[in-house]
Amino acid sequence: NVGTVSSSITYIGENVSSSNNSVLVTGGGSLSSSSSITVGYSGSGNSFTISNLGTVSSTITYIGADETSSNNRVVVTGNGSLWTNSSDLYVGYYGSQNRLVISNGGNMAVVGDVYGMAIGYGANASNNSALVTGGGSVLSNNCNLNVGYGGSYNTLTISDGATVYSGTGNDDYGSGVGNGTGANGNTVLITGDGSWVSTDNTGFNIGWGGSSNSLVISNG
Repeated sequence: NVGTVSSSITYIGENVSSSNNSVLVTGGGSLSSSSSITVGYSGSGNSFTISNLGTVSSTITYIGADETSSNNRVVVTGNGSLWTNSSDLYVGYYGSQNRLVISNGGNMAVVGDVYGMAIGYGANASNNSALVTGGGSVLSNNCNLNVGYGGSYNTLTISDGATVYSGTGNDDYGSGVGNGTGANGNTVLITGDGSWVSTDNTGFNIGWGGSSNSLVISNG
């Protein structure tokens, strides 16, 4: 309801014992602004939700930023709800079972710097996931998009008319599924009428050093 918070660095669940903490930004004109946002630095079960026209801006974002961090979540939901991230976004930066959900017309814009957006970054980053679902839900990323950047069993699902855009990569791997040695069993699923992924990369790799990675396109 038009409340505003501005900070330099934001941690939600900083220590190993920090669990089940939450932030909610909701209502038109409500704004949270920070140069760095970490949801679950070492803690688990923490959440950040943007809904009903709420707006968040950040420079770099980590969802699960340590090997001990798990089950942390970011949700962007509802038409007009927006998260703008001017540098890189990590869903599982060495952490596991962390999640990003963009739904019901929510929008997340990642400008990117070096890695762009990585779901499962690092050897121990496993079972992290991103879901973009519903007509009008958009994830736009101007840099690399990697599912399993050294990590294993990470997933990206685009369903029910949602859209993902990916731009031109800046590092040696570019974009893809299972990039780096040991990046195994990662999956991208594009399913349902109107679901769409567009990439401007010169290459999109399925298994660049990793094994048993997959891209599945189904049901229109």
